[in-house]
Amino acid sequence: MTYADKFITYTDLYQDVENYCSEHRDKEATNKYLMTKEYDMYQNIMKKERQGKARTWGYKFMDLKTLSDYFEY
Repeated sequence: MTYADKFITYTDLYQDVENYCSEHRDKEATNKYLMTKEYDMYQNIMKKERQGKARTWGYKFMDLKTLSDYFEY
């Protein structure tokens, strides 16, 4: 899993989602406001935080085991 145990900036995550949606022809999922609200539902697997010199906002994803356990249910 690409995001397991990594910090991803808001911008990078949005770009990845936008690319995925474009490849799968899903235009509804690219609304930034709705995406941010949906991300809040996943607090068990991704935590909001700031990192780096610029203290950039993004998400820190949980380790692979936690992600696997979460999606198995």
